[in-house]
Amino acid sequence: PYDNEIVVNIKRAVPLDVALPCYGYVIPVVVLVTVVTNTFIIIVMSNHSLRTPTNKILLSMAVTEMLTGLVSFPWLLYYYTLKGYEEDMNYGMPAFWCKTYPYLSENLPRVFHTAAIWLSVLLAVRRYCTVSTIKLRSPQKGLSTEIMISAVCFAAAMLEVPLVFSRWNVPVVRNNRRYCVQTLAKWVLDIGPNTFFTTAIWFHVVFVYAGPCVLLVIYSALLMNFIRSQAKRRFSSCVIRHQSRLHSTSKMLVIIICIFLVTEIPAVVISTMHVLHMTFRIIPVHRYRAMNIAMILRNVFIIASHPFNFLVYLNMSEQFRKVAYHWFFGRILSIVELGAPCCRSWKIYQQRLSTRLIDLRDMQTRQSITVKEASLAEPAISDVDSD
Repeated sequence: PYDNEIVVNIKRAVPLDVALPCYGYVIPVVVLVTVVTNTFIIIVMSNHSLRTPTNKILLSMAVTEMLTGLVSFPWLLYYYTLKGYEEDMNYGMPAFWCKTYPYLSENLPRVFHTAAIWLSVLLAVRRYCTVSTIKLRSPQKGLSTEIMISAVCFAAAMLEVPLVFSRWNVPVVRNNRRYCVQTLAKWVLDIGPNTFFTTAIWFHVVFVYAGPCVLLVIYSALLMNFIRSQAKRRFSSCVIRHQSRLHSTSKMLVIIICIFLVTEIPAVVISTMHVLHMTFRIIPVHRYRAMNIAMILRNVFIIASHPFNFLVYLNMSEQFRKVAYHWFFGRILSIVELGAPCCRSWKIYQQRLSTRLIDLRDMQTRQSITVKEASLAEPAISDVDSD
């Protein structure tokens, strides 16, 4: 290859003995579970009774977290689960995968993960500002939630643009064997490959990993401190009920943020060590295998944490459970009504289920009326303001 060309060697960068079980079996299963749970979250959060600013952010987080794993699923399925690595080692990587794997394994997952991180920051900051300034809130003040979510997603995509256009892969056939050759852009060569990629990784460590984690820790601590201080105060029974609902929601959001931090803080440490090595060569070459393994485990933990949000919603949000129950059994009832059940006991069960769904609809109607009358009452995974 020429000076601006590098032959791609995945096996050297990603230890196969660790990547095969993690990327070939663990992550595909976790991604499928995440698709199921987050799709259910998206459906439930899209319900008209749950359309609050906080829930819009949670819905956006569910979408970006699901896509983080889903976009890399085809590549992981081909290369590790279906043993595409054997074809790569014996004959070379097929042209399609040579061209697309950088986008499927690196660029697109990083875009959606960056968006998920900053949406978590937006959630924490917005929640604290909301609950600590209830009397000052105004629907006319500030940007709408949709604009802020769109800005976060757009910024996440723009952060990845320099890396996307810095290099590309070209399939080459030499001596009856396929090679995947990575070619660097001319402007990268003008800057200097080491300078460009080291700067890019430092930028991502600071603004994609470390910075958001610091903000999440600060605002989560402020939110928990506010909840504790408010719990010591005494209100009338009506206000206590509304404050309890408000703080219950805040506690749930703090738990979601903490789950996020459990995986992101180790990711910050690993990414920082990686960029320090690139800058100062602090890790001996023969020991860098441990760093590659750590980066594989980091990716596994990040993907594996996504389904836990569904369990938190289901366990801590009564309204989420009610809407989920209504939607799930409503679909079952619709399917059953298409058939012609002949069993008397099944018909009785169907009638009871219909009655239960009617009761749930009435309950939702009463709750909607209560929300309009009580400014502190939150309609879902509640929020105290609206767009």
